[in-house]
Amino acid sequence: MKKLIFLLFTVALFVLAFTSCGFNPKTTDDIMKKIDKKMDALDSYQTDMEMNLSTEINGYQCVADMKGKGVLIHGDKGRFYYYDFAEGTTEIRDTEKNEAIESIKTKTLNAFHEGNMYVMTQQGDIDQKLYSSLTKDEYLAYLEKQESEFDIDFESCVNKNFEKNEDGSWVLKYSGYTKKTIDDIVEMFGGDDLFEEAIEDMKIVINVNADFSVKDMEIEMIFENESTTSEFRMSMKYSKYNEATVVTDISLNTSDFKEVADCRLLTEIEDMLEELEDAENGSFELDLVQKLKTSSPSYESTSSENDRVTYGKKDGKYFYDITASYDNGRIEMSYENGKQTVTMSGVTETVDQTEKEAKEFISGLINTAQYEAMRVTDISTKNGVYTITCKQPNENLYQPVFSSLGISKPIVTQTIKVTVQDGKITKIENTVSTNAYSPYYGTVTFTFTSTNDFAK
Repeated sequence: MKKLIFLLFTVALFVLAFTSCGFNPKTTDDIMKKIDKKMDALDSYQTDMEMNLSTEINGYQCVADMKGKGVLIHGDKGRFYYYDFAEGTTEIRDTEKNEAIESIKTKTLNAFHEGNMYVMTQQGDIDQKLYSSLTKDEYLAYLEKQESEFDIDFESCVNKNFEKNEDGSWVLKYSGYTKKTIDDIVEMFGGDDLFEEAIEDMKIVINVNADFSVKDMEIEMIFENESTTSEFRMSMKYSKYNEATVVTDISLNTSDFKEVADCRLLTEIEDMLEELEDAENGSFELDLVQKLKTSSPSYESTSSENDRVTYGKKDGKYFYDITASYDNGRIEMSYENGKQTVTMSGVTETVDQTEKEAKEFISGLINTAQYEAMRVTDISTKNGVYTITCKQPNENLYQPVFSSLGISKPIVTQTIKVTVQDGKITKIENTVSTNAYSPYYGTVTFTFTSTNDFAK
């Protein structure tokens, strides 16, 4: 669930654009137009979120429950405080055996306090706590950029109704959403393959106090199969208007966090990678080198590969062309109009490949380093080159090699150097270094390096 740490206030801001202070509205649009005046006048408020998700994928049931708290203070004498915390559990169950296979607990935090940006992610072996110095304006610009990525038209629905209660409060109801809006929402929460079952509609209910401050809201997905076990429901409650206070249950003390060059890079690098993946006329050269060495018996091997890749859109349709040269030969690979063609040793084969599969394949080559923001443990910068350290890199980078040798837990470090020019990535240099001891092979070291050059 990429950028979930920003989701709480993203939805909050959406709701703040959904209410107003008109006295005799004729439509929901009349109510929406005036909320900004009410909410913008507030010095502070608190939000409390709950999310429940259940989906079955490939015979496994995934159930996620999450709670979150947000505080925004921007009142006295330019003071600014931002706190967005969420925690929850995701459980994977075998539906046939009716037993849990895996349970994952996650905590995330994004905050700004007294001139510092704080980021925390705790999940499994990952315990990330980073901070960097920023001005208020820099942080606000960063938030605005992140929130703009969730540019979803919540008003693109057929049914917009409102009711006025006896106490003067209001209820706003929205349904009949377009498929595009529903797809955008699902993508925001984890990808277009999050639900195997078709979603028929989405319902949003917003309760507004008599003074036109938002009381609470709920988003619910409606599935075509009424007896489905799939579920998506998210609720948000608003409180402490002009009375919100700094949260103290999680310390925002610099001694608890590691200082890095710039915490904004955690998500900005992801954004720049996505820009590369979505390019309509992209190309790059990829060099790969793998080295394996054992001490007993003494053994060493090295393999290398060079890929030249062009990709994008041709006549409005996705395509790619790849020429791969490796130690013992050469492979030519291309995709166009739902077909992948591979030529090796004079033999050509063509197989079906969907556009989605083609894009995912190229995305995997672009992000060969398998960069994930939550795995970053240090960031330094010099002359437009960002050096990123990950002490818990993605296991897919090294585990297949060690599993084949019967080694389960090697010591691993990853360094990713990202060169940026004019806000775009021009080169990614990735090095994964691993070592372990085996009673059968002695000391085992494995090094994987990859270099993506987008400037060639």
